[in-house]
Amino acid sequence: DIYDMALNQTQAEFITGGFGAQGGFGFARGVTERCEAVNAATGNCQRTSPGSFYNSAAAFVIGQASSAGRTLQVPDVYHLNARLYSSYIRDRWTATDKLTIDYGTRWEYFPVPTRPDRGIEFYDVETGNVLLCGVGSTPDDCGIKTSKTRFGPRAGVAYRFADKWVARAGYGLTNDPYEGMELIRANYPLLIQVKVESPNALTPATTLSKGIPAVQAPAEGNGILPIPSDYAWQGYPKDLDRGYIQSWNFTVQRELPWHFTGQIGYVATRTTRQLGLLDINAGQVIGAGEKGRPLLQQFGRTASTVLLQPVGNGKYDSMQVQLQRRFTDGLSLAANYTLGRALSPNENSSWLVGDHGIQALPYLDRNLAPTSTDRRHNLGITSVWQIPVGKGRRWLNESGIASAILGGWQVNNMISIMSGTPFSVLADDTSLNLPGSVQTADQVKPAQKLGGVGLAAPYYDPTSFADVTEARFGNTGYNILRGPGLFNWDFGLTREIAATSSFRVQLRFESYNFTNTPHLANPANNVGDGEEFMTITSVQDLGREGIDERQFRLGVRIVF
Repeated sequence: DIYDMALNQTQAEFITGGFGAQGGFGFARGVTERCEAVNAATGNCQRTSPGSFYNSAAAFVIGQASSAGRTLQVPDVYHLNARLYSSYIRDRWTATDKLTIDYGTRWEYFPVPTRPDRGIEFYDVETGNVLLCGVGSTPDDCGIKTSKTRFGPRAGVAYRFADKWVARAGYGLTNDPYEGMELIRANYPLLIQVKVESPNALTPATTLSKGIPAVQAPAEGNGILPIPSDYAWQGYPKDLDRGYIQSWNFTVQRELPWHFTGQIGYVATRTTRQLGLLDINAGQVIGAGEKGRPLLQQFGRTASTVLLQPVGNGKYDSMQVQLQRRFTDGLSLAANYTLGRALSPNENSSWLVGDHGIQALPYLDRNLAPTSTDRRHNLGITSVWQIPVGKGRRWLNESGIASAILGGWQVNNMISIMSGTPFSVLADDTSLNLPGSVQTADQVKPAQKLGGVGLAAPYYDPTSFADVTEARFGNTGYNILRGPGLFNWDFGLTREIAATSSFRVQLRFESYNFTNTPHLANPANNVGDGEEFMTITSVQDLGREGIDERQFRLGVRIVF
């Protein structure tokens, strides 16, 4: 197998954040908070005054920005290409009439992506310069190490130990194929991001009157470019030590009466060296602010310097139960239930996002938590039923008025019932003063679930959590609470009218969210959100163009 991927884009956007091509300012709470205690040894603030989102509003009113920046795309269009190679060999052995064994392995090679006329850009952590791969004396791949010995073995066994019983087991290893195309699609000097931040969370980075620092684009020269200290970076490390995922399962299947089959099994995965985005210039010392950035000491570098590299190990365990009836006598039915748990050091297989991330190396183990997509219980039911009335069916199958009116109907159902997704309880990070890491709140008493909806009715007791005003992490972890569960029923009713043997008309009535049940989002989760904290004021986006309320659709299909 050969996969050829290409990006040809105009998109002045850094995946690691920023203010975009238009530029912008940020106003955090710390600029208008007070330092109430100073560490005599380090000179850093140990405790800040309590604050709220009004502190951010005050910082905006007086024009004191905690961050500012903009992005400049130099070429009109930038290009990136990647080619992935793999081959596999497999075999199936029918050992006996009851035992079948599948086995094989896959070999994969993932070279470093390239530009059309040279290699990609590379940040040299030893010199603090940017290397343009393939320009001047710089090698085409900048010496980035990629393995050519990645194999993924697979094995499966099926054993029929009785006439109506079958047991199956399987194991597989999959190498993480993520190339980070969107991460490295444009970098300095193709895409330039200026981003200045507060040096200690209490001092403004700039003011509205000063504006945003000017952006300058350099020439390629000999392929070795010094990068300004406030220009952000995101790319590959010298050694991309790709991780891998091991998966295994064991299931037992039984043939049941009335054309049903039942199955129950254990399904699990283990992710080793899970890839994520790690800012190697994030603050490493709590309370030290910008002074705790490693590259500041070496090269005076203040901007984020994000590399794609392993960030930890994850795991998933589940019990999966299935009851299925294949389409027979006008009826098919499938009911699937999963009881599972997913733990991960980041939010998905490619980057740290949102509320779930610490970039400081001494505290990376705090990132291991339930994923934000983890649903402990998940039940799905689908069915297709041809009502047994009318021509060719069980009842009223003779020609007549009743058969013509009542015959030809089909009912379709798709029902989803899920438990809620996890979320973190966040707090102001002024006293933490650890650039690149997300602060969590202190839990001061058990979190009572109240179940309310709307501003006046909290979902959890908001007094269970408090802000952190000391130079430390809050005593809560990530994704410790769960939001509302979800119920959704999509319903369809179809009738087919056969005008002739070769001409049919189908009338369709369909409804999404047939019961008009609100799919509530998680509550506001920052203790500084004021009266909105722990209240639910929105619904989930289920991928239906932001529409959550019940929808009806009518259609006519002509088949000839």
